[in-house]
Amino acid sequence: MNIKKNFLLVCENALLDNNNKLSLIGIFSAINTSKVPAMHPNLFVVANLSIEEIKKVTNIKLSVEIFSPSGKQIIQKPPVIERPLEVKDSTQNVGCIFEIRNILFPEFGLYDVNLVINDKKFETFTLEVREQQTQNVN
Repeated sequence: MNIKKNFLLVCENALLDNNNKLSLIGIFSAINTSKVPAMHPNLFVVANLSIEEIKKVTNIKLSVEIFSPSGKQIIQKPPVIERPLEVKDSTQNVGCIFEIRNILFPEFGLYDVNLVINDKKFETFTLEVREQQTQNVN
């Protein structure tokens, strides 16, 4: 089985309609905050994969981990999605939407948002938490 990432991103909201059309709202790679720790009320991690050469019926287990700049896992219970895969010679696309609520970012810096497939890190997206600059108005 060969897996290729089509995309991995973070956004404010992700919707899937009745026709399986994906809508992404507010894609971002940085969070601006005046202080840490900073609580982010809601974010979505969205991925789409192309999977080839599925030789036997199997499941795929997808999850997300987020690590702080100092290497600490900041999601207490990482979300997990399990999906069945069909036997196909052709490519099969698999999409996943992870909603993460009330996530606490303990420090400024670069965070690793890891997509984990079958308990192995597959791909990383970098999310920056940066100090918001205050403007002096005279």
